[in-house]
Amino acid sequence: VLGSIGSKPLDFNEVGNITAAALIIMGGSGMATWILFHRSRFLRAALLPTMFMNSANMAFPLALLMFGEQGLARQLIYYVAINLVHVTVGIWIARGKNGLGEVFRLPMVYAAALAIGLASTGTILPPNLVKTLNLVGQATIPLMLLMLGIRLRTVRLFHLLPALAASSIRLLVGFGLGIFAVWALGVEGFARDAVLLGSVMPAAVLNFILSEKYRLEQEFVATTVVMSTILSFATTPIALWLIISH
Repeated sequence: VLGSIGSKPLDFNEVGNITAAALIIMGGSGMATWILFHRSRFLRAALLPTMFMNSANMAFPLALLMFGEQGLARQLIYYVAINLVHVTVGIWIARGKNGLGEVFRLPMVYAAALAIGLASTGTILPPNLVKTLNLVGQATIPLMLLMLGIRLRTVRLFHLLPALAASSIRLLVGFGLGIFAVWALGVEGFARDAVLLGSVMPAAVLNFILSEKYRLEQEFVATTVVMSTILSFATTPIALWLIISH
């Protein structure tokens, strides 16, 4: 985040559009989940995997592969927007109360704030420091993919029907909300690509970690993460074809 966002000026109109689109996708997914699960004991647990997608582990490699460095830079902005809500509202949902204070323990929050501050003031980091940050940052994508694989390998599946419903909200409703958001906000170019790619990503592994930490329907959340990831092997190529062809 610091190497990619903090080393170049930001178009704040673009940042605002990406952030607004991310909020529309999260909020709309949460509303769809409440409508479907409001009488279910899984409501609070279902909000996590439907609202908060895997905007890093899977999205970064795909953005780099399909859209290059420009697409990855926009995907990072989308990730920061999603993650800041995830580690505040998401922790509040998972914990139920007194969860917002934990955001200040997370280094990503400070890295994002520093990166945005540097970019907004036009401060240019020394080239050697940028190279170092980017070199360390390049290890992030393969490490995230390894972590995702290890986590998925150790999960057992439970509550298949409600997990399928939550997965459908994450993948199908999420992509529909992404299409609506870029249309309503007039998002174009690489920013549009990043929003649409992010909107169709499966549930984030962090949701499972939060459910374990706060003992919130761990089996259901884990199953939803795994199921949405497996289903994304079919939905992601279709979504990418739609993104590129339109």
